[in-house]
Amino acid sequence: MTRILLPTDFSENALTAIRYALTLYKDLKCTFFLLNSYMPPVYHTEYLMGSPAQIGLGDIVQQNSQDNLEALKNT
Repeated sequence: MTRILLPTDFSENALTAIRYALTLYKDLKCTFFLLNSYMPPVYHTEYLMGSPAQIGLGDIVQQNSQDNLEALKNT
């Protein structure tokens, strides 16, 4: 069985590439794997005490990524 990795950043170009891959391999028995990676925000120590609004930004980015993957999976 063929395994195909489809990296995505959820841009329109990435979604077009995913649709193309699905069409290209529609007659072949294969498994598609979606991959989305992101870099969590890096906090500098001098800013940690001055900006409590930044706490939890990584959680928001992660949740956004999970929501986009679910939406893509359900299409």
